[in-house]
Amino acid sequence: MSNNSCDRSRRKFLRLGLMGTAAIPAASLLSRKATAQEDTDGNGNGNGSEGSQGWSRLSEDSPEAQGLGYVHNQAEANQEHPRFESHQFCANCLLYQPHEDTSDYGYCSAFGMDEQRLVNANGWCWAWEDSGDAAQVGPQDVPKAQRRI
Repeated sequence: MSNNSCDRSRRKFLRLGLMGTAAIPAASLLSRKATAQEDTDGNGNGNGSEGSQGWSRLSEDSPEAQGLGYVHNQAEANQEHPRFESHQFCANCLLYQPHEDTSDYGYCSAFGMDEQRLVNANGWCWAWEDSGDAAQVGPQDVPKAQRRI
C-alpha cells in the first residue's frame, strides 16, 4: 500500500508541474493583452510606458514579474529571500542585456527579451545569475569523457 501512495504523490507532483509550466505562457499572453489595452487608453502612462520611444518597462504588477519577485529598485526587493545578496542588480546579471536607446533599462531573457517588457538596470528578481562565472566556464569544465574534440 505504501507504494501506491507514493505513486499518487508522484502523479500529483507531475500534474502540478505540468499545469504550472502551462500557466507561464498563458500569463504572458494575458499580460500582453492588458498592456495593449492600457497603451490604447490614450494616457500614455499605462504599464510604465516610456512614450514615443516605442518601448516600455515591465510592470511590477504583471504575472511574470510577480512570479519572479521582480522589482524596479533592488532596495525594495525581499531581502529575506534565500537568493538575495546586496551586490545583485539586473545590470550585473547574466540574463540582462542593455537597451540600445537607454542605459537605465534593458532586456532580460527571463522575461522574453521583449521590447514591451524592459527591466530596470537597478532592479532585481529571483532569477539573478552571476555574469562573472559565465566568462570562466569553458572546455576545462567538461569532463574529458564528454568532450567531442
